Amino acid sequence: MKKGVQKRADVQVMQDFILAVWKDELQPHFEAEEKWLSVATHHPHLTSLHQRMLQDHETIRKYIYQFYTTVSTHEIVQSFYELLEQHVRFEERTYFPALEQYLSVKELQIIGTHVADNSVQSCAQFPVKFWE
Repeated sequence: MKKGVQKRADVQVMQDFILAVWKDELQPHFEAEEKWLSVATHHPHLTSLHQRMLQDHETIRKYIYQFYTTVSTHEIVQSFYELLEQHVRFEERTYFPALEQYLSVKELQIIGTHVADNSVQSCAQFPVKFWE
């Protein structure tokens, strides 16, 4: 998405890509995180981090709704990918390490089996390589 915005690629094409990634990868991933990471709400040290994850998910869903209902702009696509990138970095650098610190090995194994990255690689499958 970043390269697409930089290249001023067709916004509708980028929007279609975002919606394909949402349907195939992000939505199922968010649902799994929300279900299986709810164990974090039982740990006082993790509650605020879990809430941040949920807030990010909700904000991302608002963008998705907008992409479904209107044609976007390069600025909105850029804002979306920046939010998504920040969310991923938050999970990788803050939330997941905290989970590893406060959850048991058994809890982490259960979460891992249900939240593992089973992506379908939408980039490889998307017919228009707007980022090239």
